[in-house]
Amino acid sequence: MKPFTKILACSIFAILLSGSALFASSYAVLSPSLEKISSDPNSSDSLVKVLVYISNEMAGTQANKIAATSNLMAAERHRQVLNLLKSGSESMLTKLKSDIRALIPNAEIKEFWIAPALSLKISVSQIEQIRNLPGVTAVIEDAPVEYIKPVETMPTAAKVMGPSTHLTALNVPTLWSRGLKGRGRLVCSFDTGVEWSHPALQSKWRGNRVPHQAALFAPETTDTLPVDKVGHGTHTMGIMLGSTTADSFGVAPDAEWISAAVIDQGQTLTRTISDILAAFQWAVDPDGDPNTENDVPDVILNSWGVPTSILPACDQTFYGAIDNVEAAGIVTVFAAGNEGPNPMTMRIPATRATTPLNSFAVGAIDDAISTIADFSSRGPSGCDTNQIKPEVVAPGVSIYSSYRGGTYKIMSGTSMAAPFIAGLVALLRQYNPETTVEQIKTAIIQSSRDLGPAGEDNTYGFGLPDAARAIQYLPAPAKPEVFIATQVIGGDGIADPGEFFDLFLRLNLPAGNIDSLTGTISTTDTGISVISNRALFAFESGITY
Repeated sequence: MKPFTKILACSIFAILLSGSALFASSYAVLSPSLEKISSDPNSSDSLVKVLVYISNEMAGTQANKIAATSNLMAAERHRQVLNLLKSGSESMLTKLKSDIRALIPNAEIKEFWIAPALSLKISVSQIEQIRNLPGVTAVIEDAPVEYIKPVETMPTAAKVMGPSTHLTALNVPTLWSRGLKGRGRLVCSFDTGVEWSHPALQSKWRGNRVPHQAALFAPETTDTLPVDKVGHGTHTMGIMLGSTTADSFGVAPDAEWISAAVIDQGQTLTRTISDILAAFQWAVDPDGDPNTENDVPDVILNSWGVPTSILPACDQTFYGAIDNVEAAGIVTVFAAGNEGPNPMTMRIPATRATTPLNSFAVGAIDDAISTIADFSSRGPSGCDTNQIKPEVVAPGVSIYSSYRGGTYKIMSGTSMAAPFIAGLVALLRQYNPETTVEQIKTAIIQSSRDLGPAGEDNTYGFGLPDAARAIQYLPAPAKPEVFIATQVIGGDGIADPGEFFDLFLRLNLPAGNIDSLTGTISTTDTGISVISNRALFAFESGITY
């Protein structure tokens, strides 16, 4: 068993390297599919889309050191990491592009400083030439990526109003009662898209108040509003934050969302690995300005994966991008996969276990009986059979949420479990916006109720998280959030000319770490005079007063 004290004794960021560095060797690695076709003499003239990785170990290591610097505010960590990654990769990518164009003058090349890597089409006969270029550490096929399809989809009758048993199993309503509903936080999904017009989601899209490019990433399309031709992404987004005026069924109903539609959208054009890299690069800086941070999501939900039949079990294609995104402050959460119940059935990159916290994979339970779902993929990691996976579990059986066409459906799968944990991240970031990726993941694990065999295991991981316990393992915010929860004008509620009236304010202090405060009331309306402009507010146990 991997004891949890191991997590407390090390720093995730101190030991992470850039993904490209993990490929490093004296001879560049080829993915299995390229090895196969390059050895076939009949394929020499065939065209294949590839990703060419280079080593940038220094920038990756420095980015992780910045992320681990405790005296930096989140916004400054984000800015420094982005500037470092961009500048650290620029000269090497420029040199590699020059070398490639010397071989293939008209090559159409895309670059990804988040990895760092280049994508292009080459003939099979040119694979070895590209492989031998200076600085190249790996050449892989730009293979298709698929979403983790639900094992069950059913139409739904009218939902019983109020928190679902799934939310109660995670103790989410307790945080709601403290005013922690995701206010001011931002979530992102890498999925089949999201139906913007869905009544449970429409008002929460960040693009309603910022340019659509900062709230929607959809390669190969000119759409300016999010769409979902499959329904999967609309369902997972609803689990994270879906709500209507009559009911909240998402974990963080007051949060906002952005979306990267980079998985199958019901089109003939399949999304590929390079689309995922492009999405990571967009999500870490959606508005294109590294000096802003409110455009950056707190969490990215990844309900996709690559089966080990396509890439080797310990393939490192996504490692660098994930590490760099998390160094910039974004928590990444992965669905474990629906290939259970056999061991070692985790999807890539959910199977990764280079540290006790990476990748943060979520299995599915039937919360009605607190038992693992038969379909939920199991550990151990395909990288190292001594490393236990997944990290935690969440409800994933018969989950009600939004669906395309403005409808609702019930689905089952680890793609339904992972959004519960992603939504929880938004609640924890509302409690303390300065918490690091490591602190959030560690708090979720520490809060978990053990299920199955005693201790961490390859079925349940550390168990089922408890939302209310999780915040106890986070540092208290230095500048706690205070907001007006209710306001009432005395008398008949209408302020008539010459009338004196009382203004009643009810404040909320979600962090609950201040006993009282004094507020000053002012107005810019010249027709109103404030007779008494100071008020004392008392708080008790973090509840609204």
